Amino acid sequence: MHIKELLLDKRVIDRALREGRLDKKAYRELLEKLPDLRDKVQKPESSETPTS
Repeated sequence: MHIKELLLDKRVIDRALREGRLDKKAYRELLEKLPDLRDKVQKPESSETPTS
C-alpha cells in the first residue's frame, strides 16, 4: 500500500501525527493539493423499508 493511500484513513493520520511520523504542515499541503469534488457527491439511496 502506498503512503498516500494510508493517509486517507483518519486513524492512521492521527497516530502518525501523534508519533511525529507525519508533519502537520506537510499533511496540510497534501490536503490542499487534492481536487475539490463536492459537486460530484451523490446522496446514497436508502435500502431500508420504513417501519410504520
